[in-house]
Amino acid sequence: MIKGIHHISVVVSDTAKARAFYRDILELNEVPRNPMIPFPGAWFEIGERHLHILEVPNQDPTDRVGPGVEDRHIALVVDSIHYLMEHLDGCDWPYVFRDKSNAVFVRDPDGNAIEFVQSDWK
Repeated sequence: MIKGIHHISVVVSDTAKARAFYRDILELNEVPRNPMIPFPGAWFEIGERHLHILEVPNQDPTDRVGPGVEDRHIALVVDSIHYLMEHLDGCDWPYVFRDKSNAVFVRDPDGNAIEFVQSDWK
C-alpha cells in the first residue's frame, strides 16, 4: 500500500532565515513551490524527494536542547561525514559528531533536528 516518502516538512518562524540555512549552509537546491499555498515557505530537493519549510504557527515546543539525538529529527544521507563537518566548520555552524553511529546532528535556526549519515551507513 505505502510506496515511499514524497516529502517531509518542518515548521519555521522565518522563511528567509530558514532558506539561508537550507540553501546556503546545507546547499540544498530550492525548487518552485505551489503558488496556491496561502502561507510563506520554500521547497528544496533532496534526491528525488522534497523538504518543505512551512512558515506557520508552531504548535510544538520550541525550547529543544541538545544535538537532536533524542528528539524527532529527519535523517539525510551525505557522501562524506568528514566533508560535511569541514563544511559546517567553514560556515561556523554548530554540530555534534556521534562516533558510535558515524553521524552528525545539527539544528536549524528554529531548533529542528537534522541527522546526517554517510551513504555507506547501514
